[in-house]
Amino acid sequence: MPSQKLTEEQLLERRDTREVLFKLIFQMGLMNDYSDKSKKIFWDEHIEYEDHDFPDEVYFEYTYGLVLNNLAQIDDIIKSHLKNWSLDRIKKLDLAILRIAIAEMLFTEGANKVPESVAINEAVELAKTYGDEKSKSFINGVLGSIARGEKPDVTKKESFSSSVTYGRLKEENGVSRYRIYPLV
Repeated sequence: MPSQKLTEEQLLERRDTREVLFKLIFQMGLMNDYSDKSKKIFWDEHIEYEDHDFPDEVYFEYTYGLVLNNLAQIDDIIKSHLKNWSLDRIKKLDLAILRIAIAEMLFTEGANKVPESVAINEAVELAKTYGDEKSKSFINGVLGSIARGEKPDVTKKESFSSSVTYGRLKEENGVSRYRIYPLV
């Protein structure tokens, strides 16, 4: 069954969602804390106080779950495509971008399937925005190597189930603000 093509608006929503996901995965990597508590702290600080529209929470949770549930496998894939580098030498910013892109390239499926070229392009755009002059080339090189090479045999862990829900706080000047709440 072919996946449905996304509209221009949906593509832009995914780009915004991907950027928020990048910020979360980056923060978690810096703190080496991938817990729900760390996610809640991020939301409390980021979403409530930053003017950021959060358009696609379903895709966010889906991709967040893919990254976290398959983190060891994703990191092994990254390691296998590094030349004269180890995972701990990669800048945390670049590592966060690579983790999201690889999750999108290799673990998405069905209506959420992300073509490799789109995942690579979006990763490079994040690197241009947040990385240094070397980030873009490094990320493009690693992801290109994965795309050109023999696809790793991945075993997707079951879908992620979040322990939080989102509540819209308010809308000011056309910008929605969100807050997360634990599910009980």
